[in-house]
Amino acid sequence: MRTATCFLCALTALLPRAMAAQLDTAWVDRALAAPVQSGSVLRADSEPGRLRLPSEGTALALSAGTTLGLVGLGAIDLHGSANAQSSLLVFTGLYLGPAVGYWYAGSSRWKSGLVIRSVGLGIGAAGFALWSSSDLLGSNSVKGDSGALLMFAGAIVIAADAIHDCAKVASVVREENEARSRVQVLPMIAPDGRHVGLGARITF
Repeated sequence: MRTATCFLCALTALLPRAMAAQLDTAWVDRALAAPVQSGSVLRADSEPGRLRLPSEGTALALSAGTTLGLVGLGAIDLHGSANAQSSLLVFTGLYLGPAVGYWYAGSSRWKSGLVIRSVGLGIGAAGFALWSSSDLLGSNSVKGDSGALLMFAGAIVIAADAIHDCAKVASVVREENEARSRVQVLPMIAPDGRHVGLGARITF
């Protein structure tokens, strides 16, 4: 599992940098620290690049890369010898991987995807319990088959929603970026030059 450990370490190191890229508020400090001139008001265009929005490509790369990376590593290990760590990698990739891009972008859409995948997890867990009880009790195969079918259905729900979330993350980030760009909070200096505050500009 050395390869998997390296992948997780790299993800841990890169994700905070990607998330910090959208939180550059240094322009506010620079604007507020600028010399105050009587009768001046900071315009919205006084600081180019003031609003750094999350990147659609970065969000997609984080969601798809985390999901495919963990699932791929788990699948390679499962091919060699099935073990709990490999299964955990595959599960983590499908269950949490798609949400990484939404977390980076500050979008709350990750919650709905996690709810759907949790439903799939519950279906799979119920199927596993049914399958295990039939195997332990040595009962007929109907109970075991039903359990296996539920496990398969749960896996399909999780995988399908993971694919859906990865495919939609770029468009979701684009829509939310457009909404963010319509409302901008700007540092303002009152005409008397003695009061500094924040103002909002709304674009329709």
